[in-house]
Amino acid sequence: MGKSSRWQWTRHVISVAVMILFAWYLFRYREEFWEASTRASCWQWMSLVLCIVFMWVVSSLQLLLFLQAAGANIYFFENSALLLVSSLFNYLPFRTGTLLRMHYLKLRHNIAYSAFVGIFGARMLLLLFCTGLVGASCIPFLPSLPPDVAAKLSLMFLFLTLVCGLLMVIPSPLLRSSSRTATLWNRLMLGHSLLRSNPKLLVSGIVLVLTQFLITSIRLKVAYSILDIKVSLQALVLLGPLVTLVMVANITPGNLGVREWVVGLASGMISIEFYDGFLAAAIERIPLIVCTLIFGMLGFWYLATQKNLLGKEIWSWAQPTGHELSPSKSTE
Repeated sequence: MGKSSRWQWTRHVISVAVMILFAWYLFRYREEFWEASTRASCWQWMSLVLCIVFMWVVSSLQLLLFLQAAGANIYFFENSALLLVSSLFNYLPFRTGTLLRMHYLKLRHNIAYSAFVGIFGARMLLLLFCTGLVGASCIPFLPSLPPDVAAKLSLMFLFLTLVCGLLMVIPSPLLRSSSRTATLWNRLMLGHSLLRSNPKLLVSGIVLVLTQFLITSIRLKVAYSILDIKVSLQALVLLGPLVTLVMVANITPGNLGVREWVVGLASGMISIEFYDGFLAAAIERIPLIVCTLIFGMLGFWYLATQKNLLGKEIWSWAQPTGHELSPSKSTE
């Protein structure tokens, strides 16, 4: 068994284990979960739905800015529909939604797979930078943390901010060669090149990431309020980046169980029991799944009728024959 096969096998085992533990824990506290869910008011559910929709809008804008900067002729509505379809299909194994989005962008907008990966890497860099910045700013205002733990966390967040900040300002290591390896490398560096050459994109990206943190914090605030748990503003601001970061990881289909475990564990940092944090995230999962099903199907209908999403080439998962995005042209 090769290294790639062993890694895939290990990843699948971890994914299944996380979902089994999630199902077991939720079943164990099913009565409390059901009671809290039925106790929630209409405005609380609507608040969660609005936060989910706004989060999708912000996420769509993030990718849209990079794609348009790379020269893709794609607009907000199409990109948003693609995001919704991707979110829906990501509840299937093997990151089906992400693969579908990459293949669609490759065929419809000439965005190479490697260029998409590079853009994703640049977005992760922005996310990590903002996470470190917000985390370092909030830790000193959490009196519930022991001084030694607070100091270590502050240093960790400051180090993360410094490293990511340096990575964003150093020149992109592009290779001046026409070889296949050089072309692949330059495409992987596309997102980084766009960040450095486009200050407006950099500032807009940071603003959108911070907006994501704010929306996530509001979602958590509403979820905790359903359980009648009061959380300080500083704690919510700290949890926002941590939970947003986990949402990108996509360890299990739809990150089912991962978000709940992370919220439960992170709740301990703000003097909230793991049990309460887990239930809050599980309650928040209800409108997320419902919205993903409804809006995902609407997005699928739009792309199928307007953009030929059901075309055989979209679902072939084969290497297309069209020209890929030129790295040199994209970074001009």
